[in-house]
Amino acid sequence: MANPVASTLAESLSEVLELVSSSTLATQDIVERLGLSLAPSATKESWKYTPVRDFLTGIVTGDAVLPHLQGTAQSGITTSTVTDPNGFTLGPLTAEASDDAEGSPLAVAALLLTGKALHIDVTGEVPKTLEITYSDGVQVPIFINLNENSSLSLIERNIAEVFSNQSLYLNLARGARATHARASFNAGSCDWSLTQAHLQESSSYKLQQYYCGGGKRRSETQILLDGSGATAELIGAFVVAGNTHLDQQLLIEHRAPNTTSRQTFHGIGAGKGTAVFNGRIHIHADSPGSDAQLTNKNLALHPEATINTKPELEIYTDDVKCSHGATVGQLAEDSIFYLQSRGLSRNDATALLCRAFLKSCITGPLADEATRVLLKNLGK
Repeated sequence: MANPVASTLAESLSEVLELVSSSTLATQDIVERLGLSLAPSATKESWKYTPVRDFLTGIVTGDAVLPHLQGTAQSGITTSTVTDPNGFTLGPLTAEASDDAEGSPLAVAALLLTGKALHIDVTGEVPKTLEITYSDGVQVPIFINLNENSSLSLIERNIAEVFSNQSLYLNLARGARATHARASFNAGSCDWSLTQAHLQESSSYKLQQYYCGGGKRRSETQILLDGSGATAELIGAFVVAGNTHLDQQLLIEHRAPNTTSRQTFHGIGAGKGTAVFNGRIHIHADSPGSDAQLTNKNLALHPEATINTKPELEIYTDDVKCSHGATVGQLAEDSIFYLQSRGLSRNDATALLCRAFLKSCITGPLADEATRVLLKNLGK
């Protein structure tokens, strides 16, 4: 008897490949690599907790839309729409930029089906924040190029209610600096996002990431440290309430000497939903002096909360400083008792401890909004 799940996936895959093949931007190499990366054997592990078919269906049936941009009409920013495939720089899927970075087949499918991309070029010190807001639909991919010694503050918000598919590519030239805050809070949305950042010599990238669980929500972040002295700092907080779902996949590639990465994420399982956190650090053989740290701490407030966390280290040189760790636990009863002895109810004591737990990973321009929304979701 045929497996209905496998059959549905095969039908979705076939439909995506047929549409992509008919795109004027598609090459035989791209179509073949897309098929291989979407095959069940390739998606079995990386999509273990999140059905890829949900997002495939959304890409095939969704309408291509332009995200809303605010802050482009200022000095240092130039925008353009590109439809020439030679203008697309997709990193590991269409070039030899990375043999080890995970592929992003959904991003390639969306790019080829929308048939265009937004290019944003950044020069010098951009004075005001660039804001990008995503609503429902298959979002036109965005490529942001930060020229040498330039700087940018970026905010992304996903307000989709049904389905959205987003892909953002950043290239940081020598000495460039980017601060990036993003949030997805709508509990009903099915959405998938990719952020891929290439960091050249002495560049710096800071990411602040805040999520609530969604109908199906998956976020992929790939940081490729390609130049000596490049640094990346990722921090985030999340709450999975009710029967919602959140899958976070983070990959840090140390591919140059004396590169540094920091990852700190705190999450709370406040309902019967599922939280997935997979953080992988890959230190290449030609990257001596690499310094990498990863911490993921989780609280299981609900007895039926599901939290899957997996930190990974893959190291191919001796001259490194690396550490990683992940925990899943509950609030200490003695801490709750202490606060109750000072006059707080048990609910208020729990809320105060959860606030402190999350706040240690909340900073940046979205800090107030993130704190308010995440704490509100604890009660759902």
